[in-house]
Amino acid sequence: MRTYLTAIILLLVCAAAARAQSWSEVISSGKYFYGEAKGATMAEANRDAMAMLLSQIKANVKVDTGIRNNRVEQNGKVVSDNTTFAATVEIVSEATLEETQMVVFETEPECHVGRWIAKSDLNKIYEGRRRKIEGYIDSGDRALSKGKIDVALRSYYWAFMLTKSMRLAGQEEYDGHTLMTWLPERIEDILSEVKAVVARREGDEVDIYFTYRGAPVSSIDYTYSDGGVWSNLCTAVDGYDRMEFSPNTSHEQYNISIEYQYKGQSRIDAEVAGVMAVGGESVIPRSFKTIRPEPQATAASIPATAIAPGQKAEEIAAATPVAAEAPRKSAFSDIDEDNYRRPEPMTGSSTDIYKSMMDTVLTSILSRTYKVPRHMFTDAGYSKYRRLLKYGNSKLTGTPELRFTPFDGGVVVRGIQLTFSFSHGSRKHFTENMVFTFDSSKRIDNIAFGLDKASEDDILGRSTFPVENRQRIVQFMENYKTAFALQDWDYIARIFDDDAIIIRGTVIETSKRSEDNYYKNDKRIVYQRETKEQYIRHLREQSKEFINIRFNQTQVVRPVATEEVYGIQIEQDYYSNNYSDHGYLMLAVNYNDPDRPLIFVRTWQPQPDPEFGTYTIHDFPFIATENHSDTSI
Repeated sequence: MRTYLTAIILLLVCAAAARAQSWSEVISSGKYFYGEAKGATMAEANRDAMAMLLSQIKANVKVDTGIRNNRVEQNGKVVSDNTTFAATVEIVSEATLEETQMVVFETEPECHVGRWIAKSDLNKIYEGRRRKIEGYIDSGDRALSKGKIDVALRSYYWAFMLTKSMRLAGQEEYDGHTLMTWLPERIEDILSEVKAVVARREGDEVDIYFTYRGAPVSSIDYTYSDGGVWSNLCTAVDGYDRMEFSPNTSHEQYNISIEYQYKGQSRIDAEVAGVMAVGGESVIPRSFKTIRPEPQATAASIPATAIAPGQKAEEIAAATPVAAEAPRKSAFSDIDEDNYRRPEPMTGSSTDIYKSMMDTVLTSILSRTYKVPRHMFTDAGYSKYRRLLKYGNSKLTGTPELRFTPFDGGVVVRGIQLTFSFSHGSRKHFTENMVFTFDSSKRIDNIAFGLDKASEDDILGRSTFPVENRQRIVQFMENYKTAFALQDWDYIARIFDDDAIIIRGTVIETSKRSEDNYYKNDKRIVYQRETKEQYIRHLREQSKEFINIRFNQTQVVRPVATEEVYGIQIEQDYYSNNYSDHGYLMLAVNYNDPDRPLIFVRTWQPQPDPEFGTYTIHDFPFIATENHSDTSI
């Protein structure tokens, strides 16, 4: 027993000596920032040690970088803002607590703690921030090419705010651009090309139509003034949205503000939120626009089918045009004309019965009675119709331009937009494309929130795969999006394989990719993995007034030419009344049974991993074999 106690004492003495030697190196080597404190509790000592560490970082970094000035402007534009840098040093270091080491010298009743971080690790943090800035710029470029003005403005502005917090902000460059001057100019240029006109007014409801460089935007966020009170954030899709004013509002002009800062959403990125909290804001006057109903209401930029002011519901339904030709390629599509192949639309008398039923549905929505003949619907279709009526306050927006496309023995109808508004939360108003599907018995069997035109083109317009396959993928994504909007977790549970691999929720730590990196020993697969049961339970625990999903970039890959298995890669925005995020979604879907597609892999990342980027279906070798034929839409 005595020998055992002696051994324990020797171990404790050696451990204390090791700690002392290590701490001595920390404070004398010049390679570390450190803090040391005592307190009545561990929490108090740790807090004070961290405060000392942060103070040392703030003081020493300013000396190390030779910063003397606080703010430098040229021609009225900020080229360096070291005030922001100094204020964000604490945010940067607080965001790296996992990199901060800790040593405990004494525990209660008098706790004694040391905290330190290597200076080289602080440099790594700034390198990580630089990569994030570049990632936001790349995201903005992709979004702008698709006409997604909201995502482009947000990405460029957040990149700008992060640039302001770099050590020598005025010297930060990317792709030949000096970011402190180029990013605000980029935002100004986009805003100057955004135009807004009145497309229709009926009483105090005004439809607004947005274009970018003459083409309808894919999506844009804005607020509008109603007698000095600004609305909550509103979203226009494929050009259109609706503004609702108080009674007796003057309609001589309308004041709107295009959103570009997205402070409310910045919490999805702790660094951006932290910089915004201390870095001030940059006001860009071009974001404010004044719209006059006349003579802009007859501008050539508005579709010729725009509804006239005061037109009645029955007149609108009767005048609803039917697209006689296949829809043209989106102005923001990057598909080569030779490869652009949308499904052939139905024309002539073959559409009459569907048009008649759609006129009935549209009239019910316009008149706000929402009464429709029950025989026009299947049980599933009528249930979906009733559920959609409960999804906020729905109103027809813009002018329907119906397109009928045969699919799987039935007919799909597109060309209708509804605006949904909500009474609570920070985001109460957005517009959705609606898709009605008739079955082979000519009854409405499904209603879904459609993709925007650019996202449709990403899948439907490319001729790589057979048209039926493309239509099934689009239908699946629309049903997926609608199920989240309606919080139909039973449907989500049905479309996931029981053994699905589900990875969600945080940046995925991984080792470097290698050719022999198989599933069972791949840390990327294990980290943050959930079972289907856990994932569905998490969804059911949510309580949301609404959920709205938008797809910014879509790519589809079929790894094996002989199998109906597809990897769908999506850059996605998620909004609800109390939460929002932006990230990269990958779904591996098995379509071998067309009536029951199943998701067997789902991954989500808030940002691309610095080593391997974003997940693809090829990251799962049990799917993508060596003999795969990598065919992409």
